[in-house]
Amino acid sequence: MFFRNTYPALLWAVFILALTLSPAPDLPEVTWITKYHVDKLIHAALFAILYYLLMRGLAKQGLHAVTWSIIIVIFYGAAIEILQSVLPTGRSGELTDWLADCAGTGIGYIIYARWNGQSASA
Repeated sequence: MFFRNTYPALLWAVFILALTLSPAPDLPEVTWITKYHVDKLIHAALFAILYYLLMRGLAKQGLHAVTWSIIIVIFYGAAIEILQSVLPTGRSGELTDWLADCAGTGIGYIIYARWNGQSASA
């Protein structure tokens, strides 16, 4: 039952892991991406979707979905940043990326609450 309800979130988490831990590409730096911090928006979007999917799955099971979803997603973002710091992928863990992940979690919380017509306390 648990896996049936949460597999979309688990698959999305694997997708995020693959994106964030794959070796850094040798692409030329695009100034508008760094100037406007588009990478932070991408982090926020990825983690908003992860929160939404996890919340939806946990809420179907009657668990403390809000609390567990927030804890899991925030710690997952922190774990990814730590792994980026220690693995030789050419990537670096950044506090600002983790903060963007946390912001995405908050955005996911708001979206879930609005789309489901509740205070997201399911």
